[in-house]
Amino acid sequence: MKIIQKLIIPKCIRAGVCIINNPLALLASALVDVLALVMFGYLSAPVYAKLTEHIIIIGTLVSQKLQPARGQSVLTALYSVDISGFVKQMFLLLGLLLMIVYVLFAISQGVNFSIAKYMMNRKTAIIEEITTTAKTAAVWSIILAGAYFIRTVAEIRQVIVSKFSEGIGFMQVLEGIEVLLIITALATFAAGSFRKGVLWISNQKLLFLYCIGITLLLFGAISIALRLLGSINPMLVLLGGLFLFFPALAWLRIFFIQITAEMTRKAEA
Repeated sequence: MKIIQKLIIPKCIRAGVCIINNPLALLASALVDVLALVMFGYLSAPVYAKLTEHIIIIGTLVSQKLQPARGQSVLTALYSVDISGFVKQMFLLLGLLLMIVYVLFAISQGVNFSIAKYMMNRKTAIIEEITTTAKTAAVWSIILAGAYFIRTVAEIRQVIVSKFSEGIGFMQVLEGIEVLLIITALATFAAGSFRKGVLWISNQKLLFLYCIGITLLLFGAISIALRLLGSINPMLVLLGGLFLFFPALAWLRIFFIQITAEMTRKAEA
């Protein structure tokens, strides 16, 4: 309980104060997030559509080769002449999608972490923050590529078995892991590097669990609020998202920057 009273609650309050005292910076942060999402949707939509098409084609072709009459294994089927070309194209599409995510994320979150520190009266150069974010994002790109590959394989498996009930449990586990990876990534970005973030997590396991809980509660509450607004008027979901989701992201950045900065200094002292 001491860690909640002496550390978490004061940091939560201070993050809220920083948001309230800097409305223009908050607006700028929200605009950067919105622009990044719009750009991602515009650039990734054709890539993701083609990727989905390849997943369906590969799954269908592999399922045909797995029929009892042919008796091939999944791996053998993927390396067959009529399927391997689609597999190679799928990997190229995954690489292109990863590149889009990397560039947009490094720029937008570099700018937004700079804005977050400005709201905390810790001014940093935007270019410097983008560079720092890009370095950490490079590590996470490899992790993200592995996670997305596993998800893609799971989606292909669903197409093969054509019984979604058999894959739902596994997909839910994957989604849970992805959420944990996102929160872990946030900690490393807030800490200033992948190494510092991992050091903080390894030394502050209980505190990290509290941070996970706070993050889940925050966005769980926002999700419930948006559903309630949607039941009243679908247009309210958009307004609610703008006035709840993006300020919550800004608040979360400040909260994690405070927590990781203080505890990392203690760990390195």
